[in-house]
Amino acid sequence: MKILYDHQTFAGAKFGGIPRYFYELIKNSSGLYLPELSGVHFQNEYLKSLKNFNKEFFIKANFRGKDCIISKLNTISSLHRISASDYNILHATYYDLYYLDKIRKPLVITIHDMVHEMFLRYFYKKTEIKNKRILMGKADKIIAVSKNTKNDILKIYPEIDEHKIHVIYHGNSFIQSDKISEKKNYILYVGERFGYKNFDLFVNAVSSILIKYDLDLVCTGSTFSIDEELLFEKLGIKNRVKNKFVSEDKLKKLYEEAICFVYPSLYEGFGIPILEAFASNCPCLLSNASCFPEVAGDAVEYFDPKSLIDICNAIEKVVSSPALQNEMILKGQTVLQKYSWKKCAEEHAKIYKTF
Repeated sequence: MKILYDHQTFAGAKFGGIPRYFYELIKNSSGLYLPELSGVHFQNEYLKSLKNFNKEFFIKANFRGKDCIISKLNTISSLHRISASDYNILHATYYDLYYLDKIRKPLVITIHDMVHEMFLRYFYKKTEIKNKRILMGKADKIIAVSKNTKNDILKIYPEIDEHKIHVIYHGNSFIQSDKISEKKNYILYVGERFGYKNFDLFVNAVSSILIKYDLDLVCTGSTFSIDEELLFEKLGIKNRVKNKFVSEDKLKKLYEEAICFVYPSLYEGFGIPILEAFASNCPCLLSNASCFPEVAGDAVEYFDPKSLIDICNAIEKVVSSPALQNEMILKGQTVLQKYSWKKCAEEHAKIYKTF
């Protein structure tokens, strides 16, 4: 059985939850099905370690219009492969509609979240919403990454056939740490910080704790904006907030040495950083919204993401209690056993084999 994955998620950003998901799916497919990639030009870092793909080449120079050229090359190549129909199933890796009038085989798509639909005010482009809705109608099978995501699909689009939606959880890419590292004086925040990520309220809530317990806040992701810098200064924590750009190996070490990891987002489809924290023996604090209780169970400390006081109290409760931190770490190790990319690939294979 040959599964064709198109180029979309691999031809743009080097890192991210969606590229990682497809990378791990392909990597763990051995003996389950034969994966192939359409497209001829990939930038994505994840693909460099996939030995069974040898078509990718890289333009190392940066120049204006490079992304447009890459996109065009990939689209032409993908359309050629899709039109040839020399595969059994197409699993599209994002929401572009470029192939819909060419495909003659079953179509599978993965819905990673419904954040654009639920938080319209944070997104200027509405194309993704329109495309996603069309694809859900056209797809033969829909993979949802959590029960919460499936419920959101049906709530927003009740006309979608519930029976073609299948929930398959993500896995964890980090190796489980074999010991608990000595903790350093910082709280960890991972990922983007705009809009529904709820970063500003979190910073307001955590500022007094940073000062009281002489801690830093370490953030990964994009450079701090001017508004963020002004907020840090206003709260008196400008010298306590650090921004780090790190590899996956170094990110794991950041988790391992953090007193705790905090995920204050108002909404996520799954939340891979939760599993990263569990694998790194890092106590995890989450908002009690969307998929978080479904994914993390009783292994974390929850808070109301819209309540400054509740966020503050939850963080202080964990920061001030090494015993609680150790208890959370052990529970996280147990919950983590539910998730693996191999299991994820096996569940996908079951869906593919229904055609």
